[in-house]
Amino acid sequence: MPETRRRLPARCAALLGLVTIGSLAGCKDFLSSLLQAKNPGTVTNDFYTNPANAALIVTSAEGDLHCALGGYIIGGGQIADELNDAEFERYDYDRRSATAAGGDFASATCQSALAVTGVGVYTPLSTARWSADNAHAVISGWTTAQVPDRGALLAAASAYGGYARLLLGEAMCDAAINGGPTLNRQQLWQLADSEFTLAISEARAAHADSILNLALVGRARARVNLATNPSGPIASDAAAAAADAAQVPDGFIWYANYSATNQSYSNPPYEWITYFQYVSIKPGFWHLDFAGVPDPRVSLNYTGQFGHDGTTPLVEPMKYPSATSPIPLARATEARLIEAEVQGGQTAVDIINALHTAAGLPPFNSNDPTTIHNQVIEERRRELFLESHRLNDMIRFGVPFLPPAGTPYPNATNPKGGTYGTTICLPLPFVETQNH
Repeated sequence: MPETRRRLPARCAALLGLVTIGSLAGCKDFLSSLLQAKNPGTVTNDFYTNPANAALIVTSAEGDLHCALGGYIIGGGQIADELNDAEFERYDYDRRSATAAGGDFASATCQSALAVTGVGVYTPLSTARWSADNAHAVISGWTTAQVPDRGALLAAASAYGGYARLLLGEAMCDAAINGGPTLNRQQLWQLADSEFTLAISEARAAHADSILNLALVGRARARVNLATNPSGPIASDAAAAAADAAQVPDGFIWYANYSATNQSYSNPPYEWITYFQYVSIKPGFWHLDFAGVPDPRVSLNYTGQFGHDGTTPLVEPMKYPSATSPIPLARATEARLIEAEVQGGQTAVDIINALHTAAGLPPFNSNDPTTIHNQVIEERRRELFLESHRLNDMIRFGVPFLPPAGTPYPNATNPKGGTYGTTICLPLPFVETQNH
């Protein structure tokens, strides 16, 4: 069969050899669709052998990660206590009833999520992981003379690969990489730690400070997960997580960016909650305040309408008001909260109060370790709302998943069928184990 080739738009071709990370917004839709293929040979024979394409390859990997992040926020948010299903189909996330037999979580892609045919988690994150690894492998074969930004591009690819592994470990009970053995959550986070460690080294060598901070936040997140993993915590990783977090300067933020020109690359929470009205904010996040003062970090729009099922109240987050709204992937606030979690005591109180001051909330005061710890969990719930953290936080902190398993789904006045299940991390799909 002759090779299939796609024509590169002139505006994108003009950027080849001139591009830097983040400068391809006008070409990203084409590039992401072009480079998502799992076999580089299905793109063109020479695309991955041309050093002029180095930044395009990394930009595509970044786009795959951003797309997967949005899908995980929608799927994971429904398993957790952030989001309700508001339609009549595809409610295995919300019902906590996904199985290894598969379904949307296993097979849906980024494109299917934003075409409203299903929200995927495993396939998009696996694609993002492959894209990042492939980008790093290809660029490693070129010299700095061929790719002047080689060091920064390698660091970015390593960081994106770290985040893909990190999120796989948070979303999945088990996963596999390149058809290899089954990996549990702890093993995935250890692999993420290694990727972030490489990214940190590469970013420092390239003097790429933003990528350095991205990787430091990622490694701190992986290490605090390892330190609090219910099935086998590694206590020494807590101090290491706090040490990484402490290096991240206040004000740092790395956004996942989205496009309005192609629905397949627009902000998934906006599309699924506000535009299509297929998902809504769960009541536990409604009307949050602190000491009687409304909390602006969880600002919601109570529409007075209902979702597609006709009974779920449609409540929208003001956090993502448009298809182009960016989603924080890593930020200094997360780093400070990791420090607060690990250090506890007055350090945690001071960090909480700095966050309250920034949000215009009254101060928090306590010297009781349990009260402080619980407030850190609550601060994470609010500060990191709809940013991909809540599901894993509920698992590692032992927050109950309600309604409990066995309760009719979802309630007596809106019986979609079945009962709430026990799936709080997603199982490795049978299709993956059969591929082994």
